This record gives sequence, C-alpha cells and structure tokens, in this order.
Amino acid sequence: MPHILIVDDDKRDAQLTVFALEDTLVDGHLTVARTARDAMAAIERQAPSVDLVLVDGHIDGYPATEFIQLIGIVQPTIPVVVITGSNNLAEHQRFVAVGAKRVIRKAGLDEFAANLASVRDLLP
Repeated sequence: MPHILIVDDDKRDAQLTVFALEDTLVDGHLTVARTARDAMAAIERQAPSVDLVLVDGHIDGYPATEFIQLIGIVQPTIPVVVITGSNNLAEHQRFVAVGAKRVIRKAGLDEFAANLASVRDLLP
C-alpha cells in the first residue's frame, strides 16, 4: 500500500487533494502536512515509507522550488509532484528543472482527479 505525503498550506486544497486521491487510488496511506517544516519532519520520521510527495506550488513562507530541492537532497528516491492552480508554464518548467517529476494543475474536481491518476506510475 503506497504512502503519499500531501504538502499544502491551504486546508481546503489539501482536503480536495485527499478526496481526489481517494477517488482515484483505491489503496494507499495519505498524510497531510500543512508546512514545509512539518513535511520534512514526516519524511525524516517515516522514510523510507513515503513513496510520493505531492506539494503545492505555493507554500506560505517557503519557495516550492527550494522544498523540492531539499527533498532531493534528504530523500532522493522519493518522487515529487507539484500540484498548482497556476497556468504559468515557465513556473512549471522551474519545478521540473529542480527535480519535480511532473506538474499537475488543480482544476475542477473531475479533471484534477483524472490528472492525479497519472501519478500511479510513480508508485511502487
């Protein structure tokens, strides 16, 4: 059963992500962290059981690009996927350039859930 860590400082967006994942991934353990600091503590505490990190593209107080790089240093085997409401392709490219495996747009629930289903190939 895969373990997915969701990092999102917006409670409603985190709940939407959980709901969409529960709708698309039948089995799995989901953990939500509201800050980059909490997420890193969870990764360090629960590694190697974390199989995937879904991180909001805009975490309050911490640039997502730096957070992605930090995960790559601390646990380089954990794939990181950025979830964002942004349409800015240059920003998406920056996320990938620093180590994100892909970028998924937060859109309507059905589209978001379908896009999240694409992370299955990153799970064990």
